[in-house]
Amino acid sequence: MEQSKQDLLQKSSGDQHPKSQCYEEANRKRGYVVRVEEGEGGGICRVGCEREGDETSRDERRQGCVVAREGFVKVNVDVGAKEGVGVGIGVVCRDEWGMARIWKELWEPQVAEAIVVLEGLEEAARRRCKRLKVEVLEETQVSNSYGLSKENLDGAIKASCPHPGFVRDLCYHCGERINDGGDVAFPYIHRDLRLGTDEISRLRESDVRSVLGRKKLYLILDLDHTLLNSSRLDDISSEEEYLLSRTDSLQDISKGSLFLLDMMRMMTKLRPSVRNFLREASQIFEMYIYTMGERAYALEMAKLLDPGSLYFNSRVISRADCTERHQKGLDVVLGQESAVLILDDTKDVWRKHADNLILIERYHFFSSSCRQFQCQYESLSVLKSDESELDGALATVLKVLKRIHGQFFDPVSFRPLN
Repeated sequence: MEQSKQDLLQKSSGDQHPKSQCYEEANRKRGYVVRVEEGEGGGICRVGCEREGDETSRDERRQGCVVAREGFVKVNVDVGAKEGVGVGIGVVCRDEWGMARIWKELWEPQVAEAIVVLEGLEEAARRRCKRLKVEVLEETQVSNSYGLSKENLDGAIKASCPHPGFVRDLCYHCGERINDGGDVAFPYIHRDLRLGTDEISRLRESDVRSVLGRKKLYLILDLDHTLLNSSRLDDISSEEEYLLSRTDSLQDISKGSLFLLDMMRMMTKLRPSVRNFLREASQIFEMYIYTMGERAYALEMAKLLDPGSLYFNSRVISRADCTERHQKGLDVVLGQESAVLILDDTKDVWRKHADNLILIERYHFFSSSCRQFQCQYESLSVLKSDESELDGALATVLKVLKRIHGQFFDPVSFRPLN
């Protein structure tokens, strides 16, 4: 383990807790406007901002948004804060009809500011605009390490930049173009984002303070045979064809467990109790999906598991994000290893992190899954059966996770597990 539990807890409650900085940052809002200069057209519009923790309904917020004029692309970064949580970043790209693509993360302002400009430029490029102009609107000036006022920018340019990270080979601190390969890609956060070793360490320390401050740990979740089981339609046996008439509607995913994905030529069965598992685990863990499957598949599965985007946000890691072939690693997870638990059905892919792993029994719902692992028994679908909601694998492991969480934060009240 990188650090002891006591060290982590001290970080979450020590003098360096970022609360005062959060409140300072909460007083700052920046709107980035990518203006398309095409012929005549009037001025720049501000984007309606939503603060972190805003209880206003979505409909009310939508009504309050300023609709972009034709020929304009509007993007905003909204910086908000909650005590003990950290700085919340909302990145919103809107078209002229007010439709939005939302990317909301607890993230560093510098990273978000670099990415939001890139997103705006790409949105404008998709409109085949010939001339673009990026302007920064600021309501207030705040003197802090993240400020982008003229004084701060001048100081950053004059200083020797450590090049903490890059978006499309451009350092998001000083703007210099560098590609020396000495950094780690985080494509699941943004396809063009790369971070240096020192920056990763800094972000991990910042994130672990936030997570532990909320009395949470990190939980890395595998997909296939852990939370669900999928089968190609071509691999559905004659004994399983009855399932085709029992699939649930994709219009109301939260109430279903068996789904037919025509575009992927696939059928997916969620493991019993998975929705209750995710709901309760999210109260005590910051959760990631980590799969050796392709990204398109991982994102589709995330939609089935988390249709309301309540649990994972952009924390969906797939095979393309791995830094070592056929291995999963915590090097692409922004959480301290000593505060991470892993739930997976396969031990071999976690050779460097075996101490963090909780091995779960494989979920073999489809017969293709049994054939893949050469099981000497029939699948649950062929038996027309399933695991128990009350005492199946996920319900059982949830109890273990809760106990580990309790032992971490309150070791006096919890006796060690056998």
